[in-house]
Amino acid sequence: MDLKTDDNGWQFATALPANFRLATIEDFHKNGRKKIGMEYFIKRIIEEDYYEFYRVHEKLTAAYLMPFIENKGVFIAEDHE
Repeated sequence: MDLKTDDNGWQFATALPANFRLATIEDFHKNGRKKIGMEYFIKRIIEEDYYEFYRVHEKLTAAYLMPFIENKGVFIAEDHE
């Protein structure tokens, strides 16, 4: 994965890796538990090729993710299981 770091220390990519796809909220849980450590990207500005890199952590909430998911801006690896 070719990640860069911006001036604020955020990791990002200018293109999604080939194995990433659009995510759903269900992708972030397995058997009712968060998939801690799972990698994902958020595309905050739809018109730009700037994908911020993240990993699922304990404090991540559906309320935070849903606006991005609803705008088709969250991507996970196909083999995220």
